[in-house]
Amino acid sequence: MNKGAISSKLLLLLIGVLLLIVVLYFDTQQGDMKEEPVIDSEEQYEEVTPKMEEPLHISNKIRVLIKTNGYAGNYHSDATFICDAPMTVTLDGVSNELPAGHEISMKNLSNACHGFDKVSLCAMEDVPIKLSSIRRTQGIPAYCGSFDVYETPNGFVVVNEVLLEEYLYSVVTSEMPSEYPIEALKAQAICARSYAARQMNHPAYQEYEADVDDSNAYQVYNNIGETQEAREAVTQTKGIVAYYQQDIANTYYFSTSCGMTTNDEVWRNTVGYVAQSMPYLKAKSVGNAYIEAGAMSKSYHDELEFNNFIHQKQETDYECEEPWYRWKAVIYPQELKQIGNRLKEREAVNPGLVFLASGNEETKLPEELGRLEDLKIVHRNEGGLLDEICLVFEKCEVCVKTEYNIRYILADETVKVTKQDGSEAICANLLPSAYFVSDLIRDKKDGILKEIHITGGGYGHGVGMSQNGAKIMAQNGMKYEDIMKFYYEGITLGLAYEE
Repeated sequence: MNKGAISSKLLLLLIGVLLLIVVLYFDTQQGDMKEEPVIDSEEQYEEVTPKMEEPLHISNKIRVLIKTNGYAGNYHSDATFICDAPMTVTLDGVSNELPAGHEISMKNLSNACHGFDKVSLCAMEDVPIKLSSIRRTQGIPAYCGSFDVYETPNGFVVVNEVLLEEYLYSVVTSEMPSEYPIEALKAQAICARSYAARQMNHPAYQEYEADVDDSNAYQVYNNIGETQEAREAVTQTKGIVAYYQQDIANTYYFSTSCGMTTNDEVWRNTVGYVAQSMPYLKAKSVGNAYIEAGAMSKSYHDELEFNNFIHQKQETDYECEEPWYRWKAVIYPQELKQIGNRLKEREAVNPGLVFLASGNEETKLPEELGRLEDLKIVHRNEGGLLDEICLVFEKCEVCVKTEYNIRYILADETVKVTKQDGSEAICANLLPSAYFVSDLIRDKKDGILKEIHITGGGYGHGVGMSQNGAKIMAQNGMKYEDIMKFYYEGITLGLAYEE
């Protein structure tokens, strides 16, 4: 190799080194502009929300995954559609027109095409499309907007894309009785819109670009056909959402309070921490006593205080005449068929919320728990909501945290609940609420636990707006703005989008 070639190679090497130095220098100078690594929400105490100069603006369309009959699953064995207007069916970029009244089966289409990835359906006129292969309370449901159907190894996934306001027509009707006062329905519309808007920024089913599903895991959609009252409530609050410090608030709501709500401690992640601080969700006394005094008088952390409260009817509570305001149930430990399986199920999902008490060497629940011998109350959140219990079995002691896990684990098809109006209900999946106290009845001879008498109040998780509370407040002349600001302290109302 001659000296000229060597010199050329050295020169190129020197230029490369200089370029590398320059790149490294600028990379260091611009380090603050680089995206921070994603933090697992289970390992952080609080989700950091970016500060925004302007309120969030969202799309005016939402994508809803439609579940199977009874909301049992996501995968349909078949999905059949029919419309009173012509439909456009698009497969692999090729569109065909179906005449009005023609039913199309995704299973038959798949067989004819030897499978597909996605089929899109859209009515050629402003006419709802019926999904005739499923049933809801209203019968065969019909949906505005369009559909995307995905074929998977497990079955067909059905996604309805619809204008957010049209989605809300069917959510408000399904979530709140249309005979409720218009101001309560307006508050419900804003709650539902705010909840949907947050979900649209954090889609639940990203693989199908779906923001929510149509079950009560998110918001019940189109279970009951839309009504004129629901349309008016949505229309009169069009685009309005609840903001907290320029972020859209998590406007949780539930059916009936026991006279109290609770705070954001309910929403723990799988390791037991509150994943996101929501200071606008506070424990409130839902009644005239709070409105007049301007503050909650009791926290009800104390067991004796809450026991006295839940055993009485507070005449100043807005919902004191509602059937679910107070209720009673009897649990027979020897008849609880589901408790062992449910404990293990929730342990698998929430290892930091269902676990063996300290002093046990095993890390997992044993296969056999033995007879249930005791139920200990460990902790209540503000407002008296039960947040942690210990179940003492023959072979181990199990701690259970969060109201949902407690309600789920103690529920069974053998558990009959009597409301304060004397009517009865079977709570096979969840106890009505975690606002309850227990009285343990033992055999006088051997001390074996025979019965657990429960006295409780309210229906639902107890966070945010009580729907029946909102009804009474509206009947008392309160406007939707006042109802919203009562249940979500410190929020403002504003537009999420403008058409």
